[in-house]
Amino acid sequence: MFISRRCLVTSAPPKKTARYFDPHTVSIWAENMSRRGASPAEAVRLILNRMDMGRARHRPELYNTALDICGHNGMLMDSARILHKMVGSNVRPNERTITSVLNAIAEYVQKSRLEDSSSTGNIDVQKNSEGFPGLEAFQLKSKRDAAQLAIKLYASWIEHSPNVVRKHPFNALLKVLWRSGAADLLPSVFPTDGSNTEWVPDKPDIITYTTAILACQNDPNATNSAVAYWIAFQKSDIKADTGIIMAILVAMQSELRFMRAPIPKAELTVRRGLLASLCALLQPLDVPVNTSNVFLDVAHRLRCLNLGFQFWEQKILPILASNQSAIKSKQHFNEGTLVHVFQIMIRLDNASQIFPLFDKLQSVYGMHLSTRLLNVMLLAARRAGDRRRPQRLFNRFVQNAASVMPDQRTLYQLLLNISEDTGLPKMMGKEQAKKIHDWFATRCPAVLKEAKNDTKIQWLLTKLGLE
Repeated sequence: MFISRRCLVTSAPPKKTARYFDPHTVSIWAENMSRRGASPAEAVRLILNRMDMGRARHRPELYNTALDICGHNGMLMDSARILHKMVGSNVRPNERTITSVLNAIAEYVQKSRLEDSSSTGNIDVQKNSEGFPGLEAFQLKSKRDAAQLAIKLYASWIEHSPNVVRKHPFNALLKVLWRSGAADLLPSVFPTDGSNTEWVPDKPDIITYTTAILACQNDPNATNSAVAYWIAFQKSDIKADTGIIMAILVAMQSELRFMRAPIPKAELTVRRGLLASLCALLQPLDVPVNTSNVFLDVAHRLRCLNLGFQFWEQKILPILASNQSAIKSKQHFNEGTLVHVFQIMIRLDNASQIFPLFDKLQSVYGMHLSTRLLNVMLLAARRAGDRRRPQRLFNRFVQNAASVMPDQRTLYQLLLNISEDTGLPKMMGKEQAKKIHDWFATRCPAVLKEAKNDTKIQWLLTKLGLE
Protein backbone atom coordinates (compact mmCIF):
# COMPACT_ATOMS: atom_id res chain seq x y z
CA MET A 1 0.00 0.00 0.00
CA PHE A 2 1.43 3.39 -1.01
CA ILE A 3 1.20 6.16 1.60
CA SER A 4 2.10 9.72 0.69
CA ARG A 5 4.52 11.60 2.93
CA ARG A 6 1.94 14.33 3.54
CA CYS A 7 -0.65 11.78 4.66
CA LEU A 8 1.86 10.17 6.98
CA VAL A 9 2.86 13.44 8.64
CA THR A 10 -0.45 15.25 8.91
CA SER A 11 -3.23 12.74 9.44
CA ALA A 12 -4.18 9.70 11.46
CA PRO A 13 -4.48 6.29 9.80
CA PRO A 14 -7.90 4.94 8.81
CA LYS A 15 -9.18 2.75 11.64
CA LYS A 16 -9.78 -0.28 9.41
CA THR A 17 -6.37 -0.31 7.76
CA ALA A 18 -4.03 1.02 10.46
CA ARG A 19 -3.38 -2.37 12.01
CA TYR A 20 -1.86 -3.68 8.79
CA PHE A 21 0.82 -0.99 8.46
CA ASP A 22 4.36 -1.75 9.57
CA PRO A 23 5.39 -0.82 13.14
CA HIS A 24 7.56 2.13 12.06
CA THR A 25 4.66 3.73 10.19
CA VAL A 26 2.31 3.26 13.14
CA SER A 27 4.91 4.82 15.45
CA ILE A 28 5.13 7.95 13.28
CA TRP A 29 1.35 8.17 13.06
CA ALA A 30 0.93 7.86 16.83
CA GLU A 31 3.54 10.56 17.49
CA ASN A 32 1.85 12.97 15.09
CA MET A 33 -1.59 12.22 16.51
CA SER A 34 -0.27 13.09 19.96
CA ARG A 35 1.40 16.31 18.75
CA ARG A 36 -1.66 17.49 16.82
CA GLY A 37 -4.04 17.41 19.76
CA ALA A 38 -5.50 13.91 19.55
CA SER A 39 -6.23 12.11 22.78
CA PRO A 40 -3.02 10.50 24.11
CA ALA A 41 -5.06 7.44 25.03
CA GLU A 42 -6.24 7.17 21.41
CA ALA A 43 -2.67 7.28 20.10
CA VAL A 44 -1.57 4.64 22.61
CA ARG A 45 -4.55 2.46 21.71
CA LEU A 46 -3.50 2.60 18.04
CA ILE A 47 -0.08 1.21 19.00
CA LEU A 48 -1.47 -1.47 21.30
CA ASN A 49 -3.78 -2.70 18.54
CA ARG A 50 -0.79 -3.06 16.21
CA MET A 51 1.22 -4.88 18.89
CA ASP A 52 -1.24 -7.72 18.86
CA MET A 53 -0.46 -8.45 15.21
CA GLY A 54 2.22 -11.08 14.66
CA ARG A 55 5.84 -10.04 14.92
CA ALA A 56 5.10 -6.41 15.81
CA ARG A 57 5.05 -7.38 19.47
CA HIS A 58 8.82 -7.86 19.24
CA ARG A 59 9.53 -4.38 17.86
CA PRO A 60 10.87 -2.07 20.61
CA GLU A 61 10.06 1.17 18.74
CA LEU A 62 6.33 0.54 19.15
CA TYR A 63 6.62 0.12 22.91
CA ASN A 64 8.94 3.11 23.22
CA THR A 65 6.63 5.37 21.20
CA ALA A 66 3.70 4.39 23.41
CA LEU A 67 5.80 4.95 26.54
CA ASP A 68 6.96 8.36 25.23
CA ILE A 69 3.34 9.46 24.87
CA CYS A 70 2.52 8.12 28.34
CA GLY A 71 5.59 9.84 29.78
CA HIS A 72 4.72 13.27 28.39
CA ASN A 73 1.13 13.01 29.64
CA GLY A 74 1.70 11.40 33.03
CA MET A 75 -0.21 8.21 32.10
CA LEU A 76 1.41 6.16 34.84
CA MET A 77 -0.69 2.98 34.86
CA ASP A 78 -0.63 2.81 31.06
CA SER A 79 3.17 3.02 31.25
CA ALA A 80 3.20 0.16 33.76
CA ARG A 81 1.02 -2.08 31.59
CA ILE A 82 3.06 -1.39 28.45
CA LEU A 83 6.33 -2.02 30.30
CA HIS A 84 5.09 -5.37 31.59
CA LYS A 85 3.72 -6.24 28.16
CA MET A 86 7.14 -5.44 26.74
CA VAL A 87 8.97 -7.62 29.26
CA GLY A 88 6.42 -10.40 28.75
CA SER A 89 7.13 -10.33 25.01
CA ASN A 90 10.87 -10.79 25.68
CA VAL A 91 11.70 -7.30 24.37
CA ARG A 92 14.60 -5.83 26.35
CA PRO A 93 13.88 -2.35 27.76
CA ASN A 94 16.48 0.15 26.61
CA GLU A 95 17.52 3.67 27.60
CA ARG A 96 14.51 5.28 25.95
CA THR A 97 12.16 2.82 27.65
CA ILE A 98 13.21 3.47 31.22
CA THR A 99 13.49 7.23 30.59
CA SER A 100 9.87 7.36 29.41
CA VAL A 101 8.57 5.38 32.39
CA LEU A 102 10.45 7.61 34.84
CA ASN A 103 9.13 10.69 33.03
CA ALA A 104 5.61 9.30 33.42
CA ILE A 105 6.17 9.05 37.19
CA ALA A 106 7.50 12.63 37.34
CA GLU A 107 4.58 14.03 35.32
CA TYR A 108 2.07 12.03 37.36
CA VAL A 109 3.49 13.43 40.61
CA GLN A 110 3.25 16.97 39.27
CA LYS A 111 -0.33 16.62 38.02
CA SER A 112 -1.80 14.54 40.85
CA ARG A 113 -2.59 15.53 44.42
CA LEU A 114 -0.41 13.06 46.21
CA GLU A 115 0.54 13.60 49.83
CA ASP A 116 3.83 15.38 50.35
CA SER A 117 6.90 13.28 50.93
CA SER A 118 8.10 12.82 54.47
CA SER A 119 11.79 13.17 55.19
CA THR A 120 11.61 10.08 57.40
CA GLY A 121 11.67 6.51 56.24
CA ASN A 122 14.54 5.03 54.32
CA ILE A 123 14.41 3.72 50.78
CA ASP A 124 16.72 0.91 49.77
CA VAL A 125 18.79 2.22 46.88
CA GLN A 126 20.82 -0.94 46.49
CA LYS A 127 20.64 -3.27 43.51
CA ASN A 128 17.30 -4.90 42.86
CA SER A 129 17.63 -8.42 41.45
CA GLU A 130 13.91 -9.20 41.52
CA GLY A 131 13.11 -7.59 38.18
CA PHE A 132 10.81 -4.64 37.58
CA PRO A 133 8.22 -3.77 40.26
CA GLY A 134 4.76 -5.25 39.76
CA LEU A 135 1.68 -3.30 38.69
CA GLU A 136 0.60 -2.81 42.30
CA ALA A 137 3.77 -0.76 42.94
CA PHE A 138 2.56 1.82 40.40
CA GLN A 139 -0.55 2.61 42.47
CA LEU A 140 1.01 5.54 44.28
CA LYS A 141 -0.44 6.96 47.49
CA SER A 142 2.21 9.55 48.30
CA LYS A 143 5.11 11.35 46.70
CA ARG A 144 7.41 9.19 48.77
CA ASP A 145 5.98 6.13 46.99
CA ALA A 146 6.87 7.79 43.67
CA ALA A 147 10.49 8.26 44.73
CA GLN A 148 10.67 4.67 45.93
CA LEU A 149 9.17 3.32 42.70
CA ALA A 150 11.56 5.38 40.54
CA ILE A 151 14.61 4.17 42.46
CA LYS A 152 13.52 0.52 42.23
CA LEU A 153 12.86 0.84 38.50
CA TYR A 154 16.24 2.41 37.86
CA ALA A 155 18.00 -0.16 40.06
CA SER A 156 16.29 -3.05 38.24
CA TRP A 157 17.22 -1.65 34.85
CA ILE A 158 20.88 -1.12 35.81
CA GLU A 159 21.05 -4.64 37.29
CA HIS A 160 19.66 -6.35 34.20
CA SER A 161 21.21 -4.07 31.56
CA PRO A 162 24.96 -3.75 32.20
CA ASN A 163 27.11 -1.39 30.15
CA VAL A 164 24.22 0.87 29.16
CA VAL A 165 24.02 4.60 28.52
CA ARG A 166 22.65 6.01 31.76
CA LYS A 167 22.57 9.77 31.15
CA HIS A 168 18.92 10.26 30.14
CA PRO A 169 17.42 7.70 32.57
CA PHE A 170 19.48 9.13 35.44
CA ASN A 171 18.29 12.65 34.64
CA ALA A 172 14.70 11.36 34.64
CA LEU A 173 15.30 9.70 38.02
CA LEU A 174 16.55 13.01 39.45
CA LYS A 175 13.45 14.70 38.04
CA VAL A 176 11.26 12.30 40.03
CA LEU A 177 13.22 13.05 43.22
CA TRP A 178 12.78 16.77 42.52
CA ARG A 179 9.03 16.55 41.86
CA SER A 180 8.46 14.23 44.82
CA GLY A 181 10.40 16.45 47.23
CA ALA A 182 12.77 13.63 48.23
CA ALA A 183 15.81 15.85 48.75
CA ASP A 184 17.09 13.60 51.54
CA LEU A 185 17.69 10.81 48.99
CA LEU A 186 19.95 12.87 46.73
CA PRO A 187 23.23 12.15 48.58
CA SER A 188 22.78 8.39 48.19
CA VAL A 189 21.52 8.52 44.59
CA PHE A 190 23.91 11.22 43.32
CA PRO A 191 26.84 11.65 45.73
CA THR A 192 29.20 14.50 44.93
CA ASP A 193 32.30 12.53 45.93
CA GLY A 194 32.30 10.48 42.73
CA SER A 195 31.01 7.26 44.31
CA ASN A 196 28.00 5.20 43.16
CA THR A 197 29.60 4.84 39.74
CA GLU A 198 27.18 2.05 38.81
CA TRP A 199 24.30 4.52 38.82
CA VAL A 200 25.79 7.90 37.97
CA PRO A 201 26.80 8.51 34.32
CA ASP A 202 30.51 8.79 33.58
CA LYS A 203 30.11 12.41 32.49
CA PRO A 204 27.00 14.03 33.99
CA ASP A 205 25.71 16.82 31.75
CA ILE A 206 24.35 20.22 32.70
CA ILE A 207 20.80 18.85 32.94
CA THR A 208 22.00 16.34 35.54
CA TYR A 209 23.48 19.05 37.76
CA THR A 210 20.58 21.45 37.17
CA THR A 211 17.96 18.86 38.13
CA ALA A 212 19.95 17.81 41.20
CA ILE A 213 20.16 21.43 42.35
CA LEU A 214 16.42 21.90 41.76
CA ALA A 215 15.80 18.80 43.88
CA CYS A 216 17.58 20.51 46.79
CA GLN A 217 14.62 22.86 47.29
CA ASN A 218 12.99 20.69 49.97
CA ASP A 219 16.22 20.38 51.92
CA PRO A 220 16.31 22.49 55.13
CA ASN A 221 19.87 23.42 54.12
CA ALA A 222 18.98 23.91 50.46
CA THR A 223 21.74 26.41 49.71
CA ASN A 224 24.53 24.26 51.15
CA SER A 225 23.27 21.20 49.25
CA ALA A 226 22.98 23.18 46.02
CA VAL A 227 26.48 24.60 46.47
CA ALA A 228 27.91 21.07 46.75
CA TYR A 229 26.51 20.21 43.30
CA TRP A 230 27.53 23.63 41.98
CA ILE A 231 31.14 23.00 43.03
CA ALA A 232 31.04 19.56 41.38
CA PHE A 233 29.64 21.18 38.24
CA GLN A 234 32.40 23.80 38.16
CA LYS A 235 35.01 21.04 38.16
CA SER A 236 33.64 19.84 34.82
CA ASP A 237 34.34 21.58 31.53
CA ILE A 238 30.67 22.49 31.00
CA LYS A 239 29.82 26.15 30.56
CA ALA A 240 27.16 27.52 32.92
CA ASP A 241 23.86 28.72 31.44
CA THR A 242 20.87 30.56 32.89
CA GLY A 243 19.14 27.24 33.68
CA ILE A 244 21.64 26.03 36.27
CA ILE A 245 22.05 29.55 37.70
CA MET A 246 18.28 29.76 38.02
CA ALA A 247 18.27 26.40 39.84
CA ILE A 248 20.72 27.70 42.48
CA LEU A 249 18.73 30.91 42.89
CA VAL A 250 15.51 28.91 43.37
CA ALA A 251 17.20 26.76 46.03
CA MET A 252 18.37 29.91 47.84
CA GLN A 253 14.93 31.49 47.54
CA SER A 254 13.23 28.37 48.88
CA GLU A 255 15.51 28.29 51.91
CA LEU A 256 15.03 32.01 52.64
CA ARG A 257 11.24 31.83 52.33
CA PHE A 258 10.83 29.13 54.94
CA MET A 259 13.65 30.13 57.27
CA ARG A 260 12.41 31.13 60.70
CA ALA A 261 15.64 31.91 62.56
CA PRO A 262 18.11 34.56 61.38
CA ILE A 263 20.99 33.33 59.23
CA PRO A 264 24.30 33.19 61.13
CA LYS A 265 26.66 35.96 60.06
CA ALA A 266 29.25 33.58 58.58
CA GLU A 267 26.66 31.76 56.44
CA LEU A 268 25.10 35.07 55.41
CA THR A 269 28.49 36.20 54.12
CA VAL A 270 28.85 32.97 52.12
CA ARG A 271 25.39 33.38 50.57
CA ARG A 272 26.05 36.98 49.64
CA GLY A 273 29.34 35.98 48.03
CA LEU A 274 27.58 33.24 46.08
CA LEU A 275 24.94 35.71 44.88
CA ALA A 276 27.64 38.13 43.73
CA SER A 277 29.39 35.37 41.75
CA LEU A 278 26.09 34.36 40.13
CA CYS A 279 25.47 38.00 39.21
CA ALA A 280 28.86 38.10 37.47
CA LEU A 281 28.03 34.93 35.53
CA LEU A 282 24.70 36.41 34.40
CA GLN A 283 26.27 39.59 32.99
CA PRO A 284 27.12 38.25 29.50
CA LEU A 285 23.96 36.10 29.26
CA ASP A 286 20.49 36.90 27.97
CA VAL A 287 18.55 36.66 31.24
CA PRO A 288 14.87 35.62 31.02
CA VAL A 289 12.33 37.37 33.19
CA ASN A 290 11.85 34.49 35.65
CA THR A 291 15.57 34.36 36.42
CA SER A 292 15.68 38.14 36.89
CA ASN A 293 12.75 38.04 39.29
CA VAL A 294 14.22 35.27 41.45
CA PHE A 295 17.61 37.00 41.52
CA LEU A 296 16.06 40.29 42.64
CA ASP A 297 13.96 38.52 45.28
CA VAL A 298 17.00 36.73 46.73
CA ALA A 299 19.00 39.97 46.67
CA HIS A 300 16.22 41.70 48.59
CA ARG A 301 15.91 38.90 51.17
CA LEU A 302 19.70 38.77 51.71
CA ARG A 303 19.81 42.58 51.90
CA CYS A 304 22.21 42.72 48.96
CA LEU A 305 20.42 45.90 47.94
CA ASN A 306 23.18 47.57 45.95
CA LEU A 307 23.84 44.34 44.05
CA GLY A 308 20.14 43.97 43.23
CA PHE A 309 19.85 47.57 42.04
CA GLN A 310 23.06 47.20 40.03
CA PHE A 311 21.56 44.12 38.32
CA TRP A 312 18.45 46.14 37.46
CA GLU A 313 20.50 49.01 36.02
CA GLN A 314 22.88 46.82 34.01
CA LYS A 315 20.63 44.00 32.75
CA ILE A 316 17.07 45.32 32.55
CA LEU A 317 17.06 49.12 32.22
CA PRO A 318 19.16 49.11 29.00
CA ILE A 319 16.56 46.86 27.39
CA LEU A 320 13.74 49.16 28.47
CA ALA A 321 15.66 52.20 27.22
CA SER A 322 16.30 50.70 23.78
CA ASN A 323 13.95 50.86 20.83
CA GLN A 324 12.88 47.23 21.05
CA SER A 325 9.21 46.44 20.90
CA ALA A 326 7.19 46.24 24.10
CA ILE A 327 6.50 42.56 23.49
CA LYS A 328 10.20 41.68 23.39
CA SER A 329 10.96 43.84 26.40
CA LYS A 330 8.30 42.07 28.44
CA GLN A 331 10.33 38.89 28.01
CA HIS A 332 12.86 40.57 30.31
CA PHE A 333 10.61 42.30 32.84
CA ASN A 334 7.07 42.05 34.18
CA GLU A 335 5.03 43.01 37.21
CA GLY A 336 7.10 40.79 39.52
CA THR A 337 10.31 42.46 38.35
CA LEU A 338 8.98 45.89 39.26
CA VAL A 339 7.71 44.69 42.65
CA HIS A 340 11.17 43.38 43.62
CA VAL A 341 12.99 46.44 42.24
CA PHE A 342 10.63 48.84 44.01
CA GLN A 343 11.15 46.96 47.30
CA ILE A 344 14.91 47.33 46.86
CA MET A 345 14.57 51.03 45.99
CA ILE A 346 12.46 51.62 49.12
CA ARG A 347 15.15 50.08 51.32
CA LEU A 348 17.78 52.19 49.55
CA ASP A 349 15.72 55.32 50.39
CA ASN A 350 15.02 55.93 46.70
CA ALA A 351 11.24 55.66 47.07
CA SER A 352 10.59 59.03 45.41
CA GLN A 353 12.18 57.77 42.16
CA ILE A 354 9.64 54.95 41.85
CA PHE A 355 6.71 57.06 40.63
CA PRO A 356 8.28 58.73 37.57
CA LEU A 357 9.76 55.35 36.60
CA PHE A 358 6.37 53.63 36.79
CA ASP A 359 4.65 56.46 34.89
CA LYS A 360 7.19 56.07 32.07
CA LEU A 361 6.74 52.29 31.96
CA GLN A 362 2.99 52.71 31.96
CA SER A 363 3.04 55.15 29.05
CA VAL A 364 5.54 53.16 26.95
CA TYR A 365 4.65 49.54 27.74
CA GLY A 366 1.09 49.78 29.01
CA MET A 367 1.89 48.58 32.53
CA HIS A 368 -1.18 48.62 34.77
CA LEU A 369 -1.46 48.77 38.53
CA SER A 370 -1.91 45.25 39.85
CA THR A 371 -2.64 44.53 43.50
CA ARG A 372 1.02 43.68 44.25
CA LEU A 373 2.29 46.82 42.51
CA LEU A 374 -0.31 48.98 44.24
CA ASN A 375 0.72 47.71 47.68
CA VAL A 376 4.42 48.35 47.04
CA MET A 377 3.74 51.83 45.65
CA LEU A 378 1.52 52.69 48.63
CA LEU A 379 4.45 51.76 50.87
CA ALA A 380 6.79 53.84 48.70
CA ALA A 381 4.50 56.85 48.99
CA ARG A 382 4.50 56.56 52.79
CA ARG A 383 8.29 56.21 52.93
CA ALA A 384 8.68 59.20 50.60
CA GLY A 385 6.40 61.27 52.84
CA ASP A 386 3.91 61.86 50.01
CA ARG A 387 0.63 61.71 51.95
CA ARG A 388 -1.64 62.66 49.04
CA ARG A 389 -0.37 60.11 46.54
CA PRO A 390 -1.82 56.92 48.18
CA GLN A 391 -5.41 58.05 47.66
CA ARG A 392 -4.67 59.03 44.05
CA LEU A 393 -3.01 55.66 43.43
CA PHE A 394 -5.97 53.82 44.88
CA ASN A 395 -8.44 55.83 42.79
CA ARG A 396 -6.44 55.08 39.63
CA PHE A 397 -6.29 51.39 40.56
CA VAL A 398 -10.07 51.24 41.08
CA GLN A 399 -10.76 52.91 37.73
CA ASN A 400 -8.36 50.79 35.62
CA ALA A 401 -8.68 47.35 37.22
CA ALA A 402 -12.31 46.38 37.52
CA SER A 403 -11.49 42.67 37.59
CA VAL A 404 -8.59 42.93 40.08
CA MET A 405 -9.42 43.21 43.76
CA PRO A 406 -7.26 44.89 46.42
CA ASP A 407 -6.28 42.73 49.36
CA GLN A 408 -5.83 43.02 53.11
CA ARG A 409 -2.44 44.68 52.76
CA THR A 410 -3.95 47.39 50.53
CA LEU A 411 -6.46 48.31 53.23
CA TYR A 412 -3.75 48.36 55.87
CA GLN A 413 -1.49 50.68 53.84
CA LEU A 414 -4.34 53.11 53.08
CA LEU A 415 -5.52 53.32 56.70
CA LEU A 416 -1.97 53.58 58.03
CA ASN A 417 -1.21 56.46 55.67
CA ILE A 418 -4.27 58.37 56.91
CA SER A 419 -3.45 57.72 60.56
CA GLU A 420 0.15 58.95 60.09
CA ASP A 421 -0.83 62.11 58.21
CA THR A 422 -0.35 64.74 60.90
CA GLY A 423 -1.34 67.54 58.52
CA LEU A 424 -4.81 66.08 57.96
CA PRO A 425 -7.62 67.29 60.26
CA LYS A 426 -9.06 64.51 62.38
CA MET A 427 -12.59 64.73 60.97
CA MET A 428 -11.32 64.79 57.38
CA GLY A 429 -9.16 61.76 58.10
CA LYS A 430 -12.12 59.92 59.56
CA GLU A 431 -14.19 60.82 56.50
CA GLN A 432 -11.51 59.50 54.12
CA ALA A 433 -11.12 56.31 56.13
CA LYS A 434 -14.89 55.77 56.13
CA LYS A 435 -15.01 56.10 52.33
CA ILE A 436 -12.30 53.46 52.00
CA HIS A 437 -14.02 51.23 54.55
CA ASP A 438 -17.37 51.53 52.76
CA TRP A 439 -15.74 50.84 49.37
CA PHE A 440 -14.24 47.60 50.70
CA ALA A 441 -17.54 46.67 52.35
CA THR A 442 -19.35 47.08 49.02
CA ARG A 443 -16.81 45.78 46.48
CA CYS A 444 -14.92 43.09 48.41
CA PRO A 445 -16.65 42.30 51.73
CA ALA A 446 -14.73 39.03 52.15
CA VAL A 447 -11.43 40.95 52.22
CA LEU A 448 -12.81 43.39 54.80
CA LYS A 449 -14.18 40.58 56.96
CA GLU A 450 -10.83 38.80 56.97
CA ALA A 451 -8.96 42.07 57.53
CA LYS A 452 -10.93 42.80 60.70
CA ASN A 453 -9.37 39.70 62.25
CA ASP A 454 -5.96 41.34 61.90
CA THR A 455 -5.03 43.12 65.13
CA LYS A 456 -3.12 45.89 63.30
CA ILE A 457 -6.06 46.74 61.05
CA GLN A 458 -8.47 46.49 63.99
CA TRP A 459 -6.30 48.96 65.92
CA LEU A 460 -6.24 51.40 62.97
CA LEU A 461 -10.02 51.23 62.54
CA THR A 462 -10.46 51.98 66.24
CA LYS A 463 -7.94 54.83 66.10
CA LEU A 464 -9.76 56.38 63.13
CA GLY A 465 -13.12 56.05 64.90
CA LEU A 466 -14.62 53.40 62.61
CA GLU A 467 -15.08 50.65 65.21
